[in-house]
Amino acid sequence: MSVVVAACVGVALLAWGLYVLGRVAVGTLRGSGLPGDDIWILVLLSTVADVCGLVLLARRAKRWVGALWLAAASYGLIRYGMKALIYMSVTAYSIFVNVPFTDQANQLLVIFVCLFFAANAVLWAGAPHRQ
Repeated sequence: MSVVVAACVGVALLAWGLYVLGRVAVGTLRGSGLPGDDIWILVLLSTVADVCGLVLLARRAKRWVGALWLAAASYGLIRYGMKALIYMSVTAYSIFVNVPFTDQANQLLVIFVCLFFAANAVLWAGAPHRQ
């Protein structure tokens, strides 16, 4: 059951990464420029890491490695994906600035998702016969 939940969370993160990359591409084509500090490169690398994690998640023997890849990818996608979106979207910037505790909520989401994948990695690495 936890494999299905982990795969669903991984696919949701992949969709988020593709959305952010698409938004950066559209904004760049409109002349907005790229997000500063090469944030979009971190989002791109995290999206690729997410795909690698999902592929490894499908293999029973390497499932715990896939969960570790997804934990690393989730940090990059959630944290830096939001920063890239804030840079490219006036609406996202307005929400992030005007709604209290938005940055803290983003950080908590990063922590919870990373812990979710790390806990699954420990579970799957410790008991490969129960997968």
